[in-house]
Parts: sequence; structure tokens; C-alpha cells
Amino acid sequence: MKSICFHCQFVGVGLADTRCPRCSYPLITNLAAAALGTQDLEVLFASTAKHTPPPLPGLSAEPRQAQLLMQRRREKALARLEARRAIAEAEKKRTRQLAVASWCAASAAVALGLLLTLNVMGAL
Repeated sequence: MKSICFHCQFVGVGLADTRCPRCSYPLITNLAAAALGTQDLEVLFASTAKHTPPPLPGLSAEPRQAQLLMQRRREKALARLEARRAIAEAEKKRTRQLAVASWCAASAAVALGLLLTLNVMGAL
């Protein structure tokens, strides 16, 4: 007779007590030689792997309507977010273009004013 404690991993042979002497956890007692070989286990696991139970009545593998609605909402929200990002990027690009254009216009105005001033004073 073999007794095993699954709490502290104590293994005892021929114990009469039902509790573990180390941690007083209940012992699992094996009265017969129930050792399965690895081949027996492989056969058992192979036979259970082949057997697939039938689906439960009323259940299907298709997603439920709530899941479909949630996916649609998520897709719409992502599309709106992408649209907002595209608009923000386009606006940022437009702002940069306007800044460069105004800088160029201001530089041209200064250069034109300088040329006119020098022309009027007769320096040219």
C-alpha cells in the first residue's frame, strides 16, 4: 500500500494513518499496483484525441450577433480614428506649406523694398 501527499509530495509505504505526518494533509492511498506504462498512456491519449464529442444542441461555431456588432463598431471606430489622423496630418502639412509660403513672401517683399529704396536713392 502506497500513500502520497499532493501538498508536500510525501510518499509513504505501509502507513495506517489517513493524514500526512509532515503537513497533516489528507493522503491519497493506492491499494493495488496501478502503474501505467508510457505505451498504455500513449494509447489512452491517442484514443481520446481521435474522439471528438458532437456539438451541444443550440450552439454553433459561427460568431454570435453581439460579437458581430462589436466587431463592426470596432471597425467603424478604427476607420474614424484613421480619418481623423489623416485630416490632422493633412492640416499639419498645409500649415507647414503656409509657413514656408509666408516666409518666402516676406523675404521677397524685403528684397523688393531694398531694391526700390536703393533705386530711389540712386545707389544703383
